[in-house]
Amino acid sequence: METIIHRIFYRLIWLFVIGMILFYGCQSQNSDEGIPAYQVSFRVIPQTLPDSATVYISGNITPLGNRAPALAPMTEEPDGSWTKSLLLPQDLILEYRFDLGDVLSEAVGKDSLPLGRMSFTVKKDTVVIVHVANWKDAVLSVKEKSSPSYQAERFFRRAEYLSTRRDYEPTTDSARYYYRKAMELFKQQRNWQRLVICNYSIAAIADDFDQRLRYYNRALALAEKHLGKNHDETGRVLYRLGSHYSYFGDYNRALTLAQRALDIHLANHGEVYPQVFGDLSLIGSIYRRMKKYDKAIEYRQRALNVLSKIWGPTHQDVGNSYKALGKIYADMGEFDKAIEFYERARKIHAFYNDEISVTSHMSYLHLGEVYMLASDYEEAKACFEKALEIRQKMYGKFHGHIARAHLAIAKASFMEKDYENAINQLQKSLKVLFPGFDSADVYVNPLIESVSRFRPAVFNIFVLKGKVLQGMALQHKQSLLGTSEATIKKFETALDCYDDALRLAAIGLGGILTTNAKLHLQTKLAEVVEQAINSAQQLYDITGNRAYLVRAFEFNERGKSVLLRLALQQSEAKSFSGIDDEILQEEEELSHQIAALEVSVAREKQQQEPDKEKISELEAEYHQLKSEHEFLLADLEQNYPRYYELKYQLDVPPVSVLQDVLDDDAVLLDYFVGDSSIHIFIIAKEFFKVVSMPRAENFDSLVTTLSSSIRRIVDARAYLESAAQLYKLLIRPV
Repeated sequence: METIIHRIFYRLIWLFVIGMILFYGCQSQNSDEGIPAYQVSFRVIPQTLPDSATVYISGNITPLGNRAPALAPMTEEPDGSWTKSLLLPQDLILEYRFDLGDVLSEAVGKDSLPLGRMSFTVKKDTVVIVHVANWKDAVLSVKEKSSPSYQAERFFRRAEYLSTRRDYEPTTDSARYYYRKAMELFKQQRNWQRLVICNYSIAAIADDFDQRLRYYNRALALAEKHLGKNHDETGRVLYRLGSHYSYFGDYNRALTLAQRALDIHLANHGEVYPQVFGDLSLIGSIYRRMKKYDKAIEYRQRALNVLSKIWGPTHQDVGNSYKALGKIYADMGEFDKAIEFYERARKIHAFYNDEISVTSHMSYLHLGEVYMLASDYEEAKACFEKALEIRQKMYGKFHGHIARAHLAIAKASFMEKDYENAINQLQKSLKVLFPGFDSADVYVNPLIESVSRFRPAVFNIFVLKGKVLQGMALQHKQSLLGTSEATIKKFETALDCYDDALRLAAIGLGGILTTNAKLHLQTKLAEVVEQAINSAQQLYDITGNRAYLVRAFEFNERGKSVLLRLALQQSEAKSFSGIDDEILQEEEELSHQIAALEVSVAREKQQQEPDKEKISELEAEYHQLKSEHEFLLADLEQNYPRYYELKYQLDVPPVSVLQDVLDDDAVLLDYFVGDSSIHIFIIAKEFFKVVSMPRAENFDSLVTTLSSSIRRIVDARAYLESAAQLYKLLIRPV
């Protein structure tokens, strides 16, 4: 009798709680953001549970904020049921399930045991009561746990887990190891679908273009041979292969592959299917990169419509689709339309995420970037400052996100010609990225020797700081109050900033550069060299000191040297130097390990409560690997001097050395072609001169016409005309 009374009492408490939730849920709809919201309360009633088990809820949203775990724990009630209450937006099509987490990983052979899965559309305040089956029905026998299929799945899930933790520790090698262990067993079992997934998963975490391509092609061959050319998995491989080629700029091939993937998934499932959304989004992204904006909008809009039907119009990924459309309109120069889509995205994301969240600060950052493109620098700066405020609350003082927010504010201030604020923001960003550097003196930079890998954020700061100092110097030069000493100091410090940027690039080339870093360098180097030449010429005009022209020439040659070394990566350098594969592999592995440890140390130091013991252990391992790397470099220099020279020692000869080796009647012409001007360096035995001129609008077309005519002269007239015009532009002035 007492037990029955207790049960009735607990049920009355439960009904009271639900009633209160429903009452307050009606009062707390998110009217500020314009999205009606309803309280959805879940109650799970399991028959039995293992000891120490916890029930989790997961779904197609992360309702607890951007950084919440995929499985959100429910609350155990006194009567043995489990509850969770969520505030969800109207019209969201919610798919959800309940799990027992990892407590059953050994017992049932899974990382979690699904207790129930269902979906509904959020239209009103709702109470969901779920009765679940006995978990013991899923327990594996000893024989089942010792089977190859069980072992293969365990290896596979371990690899999947490790491949998602690459941000915080160097687990890529471990992930590859477990994928390969799983592949051995899947191959024996002729489990072709899992074998295909393992291959394209390894491709996704591969280090270089060739390795990725090899695994993607292997996955495609397996899928087409064993699963069929129209199988869903074949379509998924084509999608990933298309993404790969798009990332590396081969847009026509990427488009062909993505379209094949779309055709397969449409034929198998129709338009309303998650992978169809992915295919349409990829095609839209490729068209955007090809600058075919009408087609990009067409496919992105189709993708948005598909997603709205699958998850409802208020899902977080619908917000991401709005943002993708906003980017296209920004590229087209339709900034009002772009801002409209960004605001739609922000409203949806604001519903799911606290103000202090990754999604929140990224929304402000992206919106600020659109305002920058629209030349509304005041609004851009306001957005960047809001992003900075959120990031400071989330990450503390020393974090890369803080430095990048300061850099964004500096860019907006620079465009407003507010050079004082710009330079101060840049100094703050350097303080964040270089612990121990605390100089407020804008003429001082941190020691570049303390950097052992290429860091795009630091590179960008040095480049922008140089441009800001140039702007300040020109203001001084044009002002009656400006002194020549102050002007010279600013131009010279600008040169120092560009020098640091090129030195940082050279440091990166001695180690491992990510694909993003390589692309970043290729696009930014010309700007660095052009700005450095301009500063050096300004200094020469002010002082008449020929040494500044020599520095301009050195910057030009160093920029070319960096570009050449970018082209001569290990595989290319190997063909010139005859180096053994084993030594190349050892060098690459050491470089990767060193880079991974640097990231681990930096991120641990950026924690609000850094673990000093962990930092000490990581730094000890780092110094040990650096020592091994230095011994290896010494061996390379001695036994493979050509390879060492190509990768580590592309030195620029001084002007005086070039003059010494020139004949009396010889003249050396060296060119730099910038975005707005052309600089010609004239070196002869007895003199050195720099001639600068505006870059002609048709310069690119003239060069293209001439080079194509040289390869195959079809139109002799076009060849002669382009050659004559280029002679007037490049030879006659000297």
